Amino acid sequence: MDRKKIRLGISSCLLGEPVRYDGLHRKNSYIVDILSRNFEFVSICPEMAIGMGVPRPPIQLVAWGQNDIRAVGVKNRELNVTEALMEFGRVTAGKLNNIRGYILKSGSPSCGKKAKTYTREGKLLGDEAGLFARVLMEILPLLPVEEEKPLDDIFLRKKFLDRVFAYDRLMARVEEGVTIAKLVKFHTENRLLILSRSHDAYDRLEELVANARDQPLAGLMRTYSTEFMNALNYSLVSHEFYPI
Repeated sequence: MDRKKIRLGISSCLLGEPVRYDGLHRKNSYIVDILSRNFEFVSICPEMAIGMGVPRPPIQLVAWGQNDIRAVGVKNRELNVTEALMEFGRVTAGKLNNIRGYILKSGSPSCGKKAKTYTREGKLLGDEAGLFARVLMEILPLLPVEEEKPLDDIFLRKKFLDRVFAYDRLMARVEEGVTIAKLVKFHTENRLLILSRSHDAYDRLEELVANARDQPLAGLMRTYSTEFMNALNYSLVSHEFYPI
């Protein structure tokens, strides 16, 4: 039976589009050959979108000062696309209300959840989120977001996909208009899923729903949505918590 595919945002290079700085791609066969059967992809390359073109000078994250991470040229530090990437992230996040997850290119200074960060002298400091990815996750904090490499792990892949499907169900409730009765029904349908991830989260959500009539509905739904999606960040195996 035909059904509407769930939409996921994705870094364009993972679909085989030759948009990387060197004119190549990073096609991921699992994403293209398997996930595409059940998901529709919204392809985005922030560096192309801000007009950098192909080929282009490579960029990296550099700590310019305290709490000042910039995306600048590897060879030419005067090439600074920090604000352009962040503004594109802000604009794009505002338009992505119909996606249910996002797959990012690992290690990318624009798209990675974790990208190598350097001092101005070129010394490796550690990892920071790519600038587009950082803005995306700040504006859409409940959106399931993962890089492509963790999807090679069956448990991390299942955790991500569980969150995507759960977020899709949650957003469907929000979009049709929330009532206390609908919230109770949603919670009842997802009770075992929550319990399988975290007993503490389950107890908090049970109490929240039990006292639903004592709170303004809008605030109740915001709190419930946050607690619900956070509950699904617990590992399937160890119950270790992974921040969004």
